[in-house]
Amino acid sequence: DEYQDTNHIQASIVNLMASKHKNILVVGDDAQSIYSFRAADIQNILDFEKHYPGAKVFRLEMNYRSTPDILQVANDIISNNKSQYKKELQSLRDRLMKPEVHAFTDPTEEAAFIAGTILELRDEGIALSHIAVLFRAAFHSQALELELTKRDIPYEYRGGVRFFERSHVKDVLAYLRIWHNPEDVVAWSRVLNMQVGIGPAGASQIVEGVKQLLASMPAHLVEDEAVKITIPEEELSRLGAVLSARGQVGWNDFLQIWHLLERAENKTPTELIEAILNSKYAEYLENEYPDYRDRLQDLEQLARFSQKQSDLQQFLADASLQESFNARQARGGSDDKEQIILSTIHQA
Repeated sequence: DEYQDTNHIQASIVNLMASKHKNILVVGDDAQSIYSFRAADIQNILDFEKHYPGAKVFRLEMNYRSTPDILQVANDIISNNKSQYKKELQSLRDRLMKPEVHAFTDPTEEAAFIAGTILELRDEGIALSHIAVLFRAAFHSQALELELTKRDIPYEYRGGVRFFERSHVKDVLAYLRIWHNPEDVVAWSRVLNMQVGIGPAGASQIVEGVKQLLASMPAHLVEDEAVKITIPEEELSRLGAVLSARGQVGWNDFLQIWHLLERAENKTPTELIEAILNSKYAEYLENEYPDYRDRLQDLEQLARFSQKQSDLQQFLADASLQESFNARQARGGSDDKEQIILSTIHQA
């Protein structure tokens, strides 16, 4: 199955198995060949009849999901492929609306258009549960989720976790929160507990040390909300002395990340997120999760999204808005019948 996605070695194995009896059947679609970056070779399917002269070819051209208008777009695009098995997709469904193509300068503008269209459809009497937004990959939903939250449009995320509920997104936001506000105990706990050798007890000791450092600072600095509270790096590094030898390894990993945050030139949300992406945290993801590449893609998307906001405090406020919206929906704040559907195309 999906023979267009096979690489050279896989095709060689298949051909070896079929070399004597030629008893082989493959299913595939040369118009869906998108994995050349993973060494998939489209010639495996295009040259199949050369390897097996007299092979019967069955074209599966009937489509049971899409309207004729959508298939016409697909047919027109596929017709431009230089090498292909010619096919003409047909539909059993009635004609409906012609698909529309809209171009946008960035994901934020795109999200605003989609959210506005959803509200227009709702005003026309279409139930939110009859509206869906499909995207190619999970990280594409981030800008739209934030826009839906701002406009108080409830949504159900199918086949995955909402963007701001993903653990790695929460991790990065926790780093930004402690850098912006060292008094954030919850963020400190999250950051410290992911370090090697630092458990709840060690984390509590570090947090207590941070509180003492803040208490020793001039009162006017702590009370002035316009002044960012900054803990000197050398004083912060001394707090690790209370930890075990193994815990100090984790503490040094944390200090490396903190050092990169301090070195960021303009301290914008984008710079700070990119600093974390270039730190020990990327190694942590690779060591902990088989899908670490997908998680890094999410964080790269978060960095791109943050380019719209140069003020860290406002960026964190937007993230908090999203998290509180998710929590409210999780507690049953919305009727299922009043939610739009967000889903990857694969999940749908």
